[in-house]
Amino acid sequence: MACDFITSGRALPCKEGFGGLNAVYFVGSADAASEVVTFNTDSDSIDSVGTSIPAYKYELRSSSALTQTPTQDANAGTTYVEQSLELDLQIMTSEDNDNLRLIMLDRPQIVVEDNMGNFMLCGLEYGCNVSGGSATSGAAAADKNGYSITFSAMEKTFANFIEPSTPSSGVMADAGFSVS
Repeated sequence: MACDFITSGRALPCKEGFGGLNAVYFVGSADAASEVVTFNTDSDSIDSVGTSIPAYKYELRSSSALTQTPTQDANAGTTYVEQSLELDLQIMTSEDNDNLRLIMLDRPQIVVEDNMGNFMLCGLEYGCNVSGGSATSGAAAADKNGYSITFSAMEKTFANFIEPSTPSSGVMADAGFSVS
């Protein structure tokens, strides 16, 4: 059986890249289960996820990052991508403790918004799990007070970009998310 292969090359892009994450949006597994994901006809990017899927926005600054690592086993004939999302959340609160506990008990999908304006959905098929982290108050006055939480997902492909075919009111709304 022949495998599909690429149909285009890639030119060297302009030097306009900018790293880092702007925000993440948590989608509960029960809400994700009701999704009807529609993919763009020209790529594996997501056009929509249904209508009014609740998503909870966490704004980010500083050192949060998404790293995706493809892995293959030639002997087993398998390929997967480890999606690792490291979140740096400043200032600990009682409400954050409660919300993070509920997130840790679930297998949420997480939409990542990077500083280039891209939106990517992590854990599309199997959800994301907390794989590490800490909550720290620091020792000195200038030390970090907040959370470092790592989420991991093992998926068949890289996190899908979300690119609604009819953009009008913003990527998340146009894709069918109701953001709080």
